[in-house]
Amino acid sequence: MSVEKISRRSLLIASCLCGALVSGCVNSGRYVDPYQARADREAAMEQRSVKSSGGDVLLATLTSINMRIHAYREKLKSWQELERESAPGGLSTLQQNQVNQCQAQLQDILLEYTALQQQLKEETRRETAKSLAGNSLLRLNQQDIDYLEGDCSKLLAKLQQSPPAAATGSVDPQIQAAYTGEDYDRVITLYNQMTRTPGVTPSSTTSLQYGQALVKNHQPADALRVLGPLLEAVRQQPGQEALLLPLMQLVADLDFTRGAYDDARRKYEEVIRLSIEKGAHQDEWAALQLAALQPGVVQAGELGDFAQVLKNYLSYVPRRDGFSVNEAVNTFRQQHPYTTMAPNVGYLNKSARDQANAWLNKSLKSQDVAPQSPAVAGTSTSQNMPQQQTPATAQTDAGTGGQATSPSTPLSADQALQAEFDKGVALLDAKEYDQAIAQLQQLQGTSLAPQAEAKIAEASKRAGQALRQKAAELFVRANSSRDTDEKRKMLLGSRDLLQSILSKYPHSGLEEKVQRNLARINADLSAIEPY
Repeated sequence: MSVEKISRRSLLIASCLCGALVSGCVNSGRYVDPYQARADREAAMEQRSVKSSGGDVLLATLTSINMRIHAYREKLKSWQELERESAPGGLSTLQQNQVNQCQAQLQDILLEYTALQQQLKEETRRETAKSLAGNSLLRLNQQDIDYLEGDCSKLLAKLQQSPPAAATGSVDPQIQAAYTGEDYDRVITLYNQMTRTPGVTPSSTTSLQYGQALVKNHQPADALRVLGPLLEAVRQQPGQEALLLPLMQLVADLDFTRGAYDDARRKYEEVIRLSIEKGAHQDEWAALQLAALQPGVVQAGELGDFAQVLKNYLSYVPRRDGFSVNEAVNTFRQQHPYTTMAPNVGYLNKSARDQANAWLNKSLKSQDVAPQSPAVAGTSTSQNMPQQQTPATAQTDAGTGGQATSPSTPLSADQALQAEFDKGVALLDAKEYDQAIAQLQQLQGTSLAPQAEAKIAEASKRAGQALRQKAAELFVRANSSRDTDEKRKMLLGSRDLLQSILSKYPHSGLEEKVQRNLARINADLSAIEPY
């Protein structure tokens, strides 16, 4: 084959190949621009990149939300641990209110983050999820900033550095409330619980109330084991004169009842000296007792009989003992008609009778019965006096020290109202919210009604916040559970707690927040299979 033939064949094959290539670039009779094809390929690649980055953005958002939920759970735990570790009464009312507000703020943020997390997990439309995340995160980030830059973080750090402890001069509120209500068994129980708590030391005032409760419960020996060391400790503390005098007089009286007359004499002398140094009049009761203890003034047998009367007086509780002290005084007078201790027994007789009459009048008033004279009232209500009878006639104490100021003067109407109000406040400070509300509601229609209403609102809010915190904890646990039945139970429990806030505490001021929480819980319950 010649070279010329080979060249022709090569040219033919090349032309065919070119024709095939050109025909491949034609689509439905149209010529495709190679530059446009390249642009289409690049656009498709960019779209795939956008879709991938959208998924990455949502994943990063969920990761950030999970981290914030964890962080706020830890912050909430820190507040709860602070409250658990604080000594009873260690937080002032202002501090307690601040702690409650900070916890409520944390709960709001935590609930919002948890709800957003759940919505993003359930949302299948990517664009809707991105829009939801963007709008919600802007608001949540601002709440984050408000909390972190607010006073809550500073307050928590301050309280963690110096944990609040019960002040040495303050009264434990629960023990104060029990003592005011004459519930001496509860005073003893609460005090024993306090002393068994590591790192908690009762205040001097609380210890005195405990000792007095023991005396009222006919445990004078146990009371002395507490009050004796307490007296020595208070003596060493400057500025405790107001507590020292009644404490010393009580210990002196207890010494007298057990026959330790020399110890009692020294303490009565010190009571008189201190009362004069304070610029007050000489303590009359201590002076009467000191005079009776002078050598040769009163026979030993008569001192012993009077000691029994004094013992009955110290343990006297009107609602339990009625007029028993007055009867004991009458018995003593019959045994010792010419006693030189007439002023002493007259003092006890008047004080106990005043206490009994005050209790009787209060009891009659609570039954809407018009108060009667002591003799008539005692006759008509003797069945209310356990194992006691009222004296037929009231003996006069003229010339027998009857003008002395009694150790327990009956309260005026205004003072009685204030005492009831203070009891309600003490219950509020002790976090006994329902009891505080019930106590303060008794003051409706009185001159202290406005103050009582304000405290009722405060108690309602604090009680509602406590329930809302428990509801929030159940809600968070429910959204972390993969067990449908367990999740439903926790959501229902959370809903019940929130609904109880609306029914039990209508003055809490939390209605809007609670309704918003209920709407979210109902939505989650609806998403679960029908039940």
